Amino acid sequence: MLIGFLFALIGAAVLVVPFWKIMQRLGYSPYMSLLMVLPFLNIGLLYYMAFTDWPVERGLGAADDA
Repeated sequence: MLIGFLFALIGAAVLVVPFWKIMQRLGYSPYMSLLMVLPFLNIGLLYYMAFTDWPVERGLGAADDA
């Protein structure tokens, strides 16, 4: 049972750590990356990131207009 928990913890870290960095670069709260370990919410998070305006892009658009 301990080995299964350890594998689950490693698997969660493998998902969360890269998405933590991605969320930071996109301008979202990195804590949203914790949703990647929850079934169905992880798919929702991917669609949210794919189809919404990123805060980083909004900041870049303001700099381009000046």
